Amino acid sequence: MPPLPTQRPYMEITEQPHPKALRFRYECEGRSAGSIPGVNTTADHKTFPSIQVHGYRGRAVVVVSCVAKEGPNHKPHPHNLVGKEHCRKGVCTVEINSTTMSYNFNNLGIQCVRKKDVDDALKLRQEIRVDPFRTGFAHAKEPGSIDLNAVRLCFQVFLEGQQRGRFTEPLAPVVSDIIYDKKAMSDLIICRLSDSTAPVCGGKEIILLCEKVVKEDIKVRFFEKKGNMT
Repeated sequence: MPPLPTQRPYMEITEQPHPKALRFRYECEGRSAGSIPGVNTTADHKTFPSIQVHGYRGRAVVVVSCVAKEGPNHKPHPHNLVGKEHCRKGVCTVEINSTTMSYNFNNLGIQCVRKKDVDDALKLRQEIRVDPFRTGFAHAKEPGSIDLNAVRLCFQVFLEGQQRGRFTEPLAPVVSDIIYDKKAMSDLIICRLSDSTAPVCGGKEIILLCEKVVKEDIKVRFFEKKGNMT
């Protein structure tokens, strides 16, 4: 009986980034971009985006970059990743812990670029050849087509090849959930509501004002109330 095929190593995101807890900062603000929190962060316990490599033990590096939210072939995004260490030219490159085969990104921030600087930012990404899905950089000439208020993180793991110190064996790239700019995409906050009921026959105007929200977060539900039942 032939031996069963060995499963190819793969990478898993074990802690997704929080979708709306970080404000993207411009380089000119002269301040730290902050750290991207994990989706399970609480007031008492901070978490951060984390990855795990399965089916392999040894030396490996991971390259993290920003990509557009639209998929499945995500284009490089002009926003940069910044941090105290390991970040260069908008991309983070670190060696994974070879014992646990995991990495916790506890010092990774998003630095946004202005629309007029999109072309230059993507040219730099092209120079260092970070294009996870090989989509090219033609979209750099159409900055209006790029959503600057949302990104995904793309994790590219490279295993050490036969030559020591050269990481030449790539795993399939994996993208995170969408990260929205907190300033542009706030949680739903109702600022003003004129009324919450209306007659079935209609004719009553209801005004609801809220903060900026992701359109997918808005739902309108109609129901009829009879006595204490709805």
